[in-house]
Amino acid sequence: MKTSKISIHDFFNSKKLSLPIIQNKSLTFRESLYKVFDEFLIDLNKLSPKGLGFVNFSVEKKPIENLIEELKKAIDTYLNGYPARAYCLFDSPYIDPILSILKSGKYKGKTQFYRLRHNEDNFSKNKTELFHIAFDTRGRVATQRYSISGFPCLYLANSIYVAWEEIRRKPLSQIQAARFESTKPIKYLDLVTEIYSSDKLTIDSTNETTLWNYIRCWPLLAACSVKVFDDQASFKPEYIVPQLLLQRVRDEGKLDGIRFSSTHIDLNSVNSKGKFYNLVIPVKDLKDKGHCDSLNSLFKMTEVVSWQLMDAAVGHLHKSKPPSTAQINPNVERIEIIKGGVYPYEYSPFSQMEIYLNTELKAEHVS
Repeated sequence: MKTSKISIHDFFNSKKLSLPIIQNKSLTFRESLYKVFDEFLIDLNKLSPKGLGFVNFSVEKKPIENLIEELKKAIDTYLNGYPARAYCLFDSPYIDPILSILKSGKYKGKTQFYRLRHNEDNFSKNKTELFHIAFDTRGRVATQRYSISGFPCLYLANSIYVAWEEIRRKPLSQIQAARFESTKPIKYLDLVTEIYSSDKLTIDSTNETTLWNYIRCWPLLAACSVKVFDDQASFKPEYIVPQLLLQRVRDEGKLDGIRFSSTHIDLNSVNSKGKFYNLVIPVKDLKDKGHCDSLNSLFKMTEVVSWQLMDAAVGHLHKSKPPSTAQINPNVERIEIIKGGVYPYEYSPFSQMEIYLNTELKAEHVS
């Protein structure tokens, strides 16, 4: 019996490519990701090439199949105890075309970012404690999505809400925040995945060629967007491909870092609306002490403020004074933290803290 073909728009609208990937609890990381890959290839074979202008669709699909095989080989090699060999496999001709499709974006100077730390003490931390972990304390650098243990990187978010989700929703009474402001353009590899959770109107208005490029990139983005199953684990296999990718970006030396969507905000299951991005920038210097001079020149930052101290000082004033449109973060329109409770972002305490950091505190270089 001949299998009926589906259009590329229907392929997206059916959420076949939804990201982030939520792992199956009964499977290992490897089993879970490979199952998703295999199901993706099955669906890919059902796709109609109509509107794509392909003479031979089988030929056009082959690089995608090869890319998935290379990703599987790199992961297997890493898990088998050969991380260097895994990187060599990752530096493959099947990945090169995908990196050329992915946009290399640029943040302008004076772009605002935020960083949070969890701290039960109600005395504000020093600015250096919210910058990247110092070289002389690199032993504190744990493995993160795009960086290996012991190697400092600066992780920033485009809203305090995203940063709060990244630190696993710690109590507001135990968070401290700082605003970062770029002093010059920041170039990044763009790994945002919002197209894979877009609404029907967005998909329907996107042409077939653009959607095909999103399909070509999907396996690599999927491998970088697996939600961590065990936050307490010392080794997180979900970070294998992202860490290999950051090494690749560093080796090429053309970009400052990587912009990526938060895996802690699943737009397929919540009614939030906005751009929920993180930015990771690896240190560029090798020093025994202190902080990276290059990153210090790239950013200014405010003093660190705890939520409780801010609320004690000006909380009533900020709550009673509606923010102006110019003060509201343009990246976030609404958030749904409690199921069914969807509110404009400016109603949230995260927005109040951003406004305080933006209007009351001056950003300066760390040193």
